[in-house]
Amino acid sequence: MRRNTKLWHLNYSSAVTEKKRKTWMKLSKIYDPREMNSYQFVAATGLVMTLLAHLILALIGKSIHNFSALYICWALFFALGAFANYNSKPNDHDHHHHH
Repeated sequence: MRRNTKLWHLNYSSAVTEKKRKTWMKLSKIYDPREMNSYQFVAATGLVMTLLAHLILALIGKSIHNFSALYICWALFFALGAFANYNSKPNDHDHHHHH
């Protein structure tokens, strides 16, 4: 009886560890450019370009009405891409990753 308990505990521990590892791997789809889908990559690039443009505008003393709204657009675009990427299966080939 005791052997079965140990075996169950080992199987349960392995399952919990595997689930944690899968969750951790899914989180890398948010911050690792190699794991991002095209939507996330475009949004991240757009955010960087918007930051640079905002910096240039500040340096030359110009401002554009509602320019800051771009940050909201890029964040929403990234969030929607992250949602699609997070819920995709590992073997889905509907999108490509950037290596």
